[in-house]
Amino acid sequence: MSKQKSYLERMAERLAAYGEELRRDRYPYLQAGPPALIGKQKWVVKQGADGCRPVKAQAEISMDKNPPPLPGAKPPPEPKPPAPPPQPPQVKLSKEAAEAQRKQEAEQAAKEKAEADKKKEEEEACPPPPPPFDMLDIPDGMDAMGFKYAAKLARRWFNGRANVIPDSFDGVLASEFVDTDTIKLGWVLGFDGVIKRYHHLMDPGMDPAGTRENVYNNRARSTLLDKFRQFLAGPNNCYSGTLNTLAECRNDPQALHQRFQFQRVGVSTFDMAGIMTPVNDLVASLANFSVYAAVATADITTEEYNRYDSGDWRSCTHSIVEISHVYVYVKDVYSFNDKSESPVSQYLGHWNRHGVIILRRAALADLASNSKIKYPYENGNEPVEDYPPLPEHLDKPVDTGSKQLKKEVFYPVRNRDFRRWRKLKKRGGDFLIFSAPERIKLHQPIILDLGEVCKKWGR
Repeated sequence: MSKQKSYLERMAERLAAYGEELRRDRYPYLQAGPPALIGKQKWVVKQGADGCRPVKAQAEISMDKNPPPLPGAKPPPEPKPPAPPPQPPQVKLSKEAAEAQRKQEAEQAAKEKAEADKKKEEEEACPPPPPPFDMLDIPDGMDAMGFKYAAKLARRWFNGRANVIPDSFDGVLASEFVDTDTIKLGWVLGFDGVIKRYHHLMDPGMDPAGTRENVYNNRARSTLLDKFRQFLAGPNNCYSGTLNTLAECRNDPQALHQRFQFQRVGVSTFDMAGIMTPVNDLVASLANFSVYAAVATADITTEEYNRYDSGDWRSCTHSIVEISHVYVYVKDVYSFNDKSESPVSQYLGHWNRHGVIILRRAALADLASNSKIKYPYENGNEPVEDYPPLPEHLDKPVDTGSKQLKKEVFYPVRNRDFRRWRKLKKRGGDFLIFSAPERIKLHQPIILDLGEVCKKWGR
């Protein structure tokens, strides 16, 4: 005869079963604490019974809301209210007919009440539908996270004229597609990983032959020689004096970048945030970007003289350039393109109006899909390489609680959602971001010898 379990044993089993039910179908995610000092917002891992659960209902982010009209555009006309239905003529009923009508109305009311009670029972037995979340609510979620710069840039994209900038673009755009006011270099350099990359860019003590992304390396010197040879060609061939490049470019950051930019350093999302801070205001604003260096101030000395060789008179110049200051600035393209070789659209987190969470498996799958890493598996007898399929729950809303409350249901957002919204609304303008250029004195000047340039008289 088996021994009867004690009350405590039965209670422990019930608690274990309840804990297992709480953990079932739940997935780990990262969630941020309240907004904190720059780059210091703390993120924690929620897992086990505290993990998130995919919402079973077929739901996706809404695209019902419309952005405000473009400047100068006429707002759509207000819809006319529907005309009231025609009223039936009043007919006086006999006593028998009135009694029959009251009986019919009572039966109809009882039928409607029974249907309403049945519907209520069905709703109580099933979970409520997930709360709606619209693409135009994403900036509100950024504000709730304390991401004020990301929210401003996102609203500019939504409110702008439809425009697509390819990732390979390096040209000049109309001013409506250029933002020079939002991002400040000082704010960007306030993040520890970014200031390290900046020091790498400006360090004079590195090996010029083997160091990449440094203003003193051989590649930067070669680029500078080409830039100044172009500047000193034509009417400037005899230029001597101090060159202020921004004034030369009429204070146009795009012209400065095209004519005098000569080196840059890349900044990754890992540099901006690190492992335990997957998203901050800078990541949400710029993702991967570069810090650029362009010539700011250069003293040019040009010697002019004539040569007579091989029976021809030639006019010659020899220029020495000493660069004492550079402009440092951030430049980035704000767009939602995906790499053509990537099998999935880039994951941007799960959002609602109260903020963002990062599903750990979604982030890892996105990292694998957007990198050159491939995972081998066997297909019959033939070894092939492919990316692992994404679990279905990663592209569905998730509930971090159990009642599908507005603040606890988060919707997945990917690059493709922004492109689909642009196609639907005929809005959504990609744009260039420039921070205001900061004039920085070099630790040691860069001196260039442009060599002798001669041309025959009359040419």
